[in-house]
Amino acid sequence: MTGRINIPDPQELLRHIAGMYQSAIRVIMEYIDNSLDDAEAFHEDRGFYPRLLEITVDVATDKREITVTDNCRA
Repeated sequence: MTGRINIPDPQELLRHIAGMYQSAIRVIMEYIDNSLDDAEAFHEDRGFYPRLLEITVDVATDKREITVTDNCRA
């Protein structure tokens, strides 16, 4: 059963969620955790991930950019 949630002010909701992350490290760890969750969910029936899991974090300070990539559903 799916339900709908009415969000009267989406921008305020995003500000609230962003406020929960007080440091850049915490944000990066959340992305890494999402990769691990995806790998686990994708192969839940097997009880293990069938290949080496690769998560890469690239920090480009000159561009002020962080990129997190993984091979979870390649």
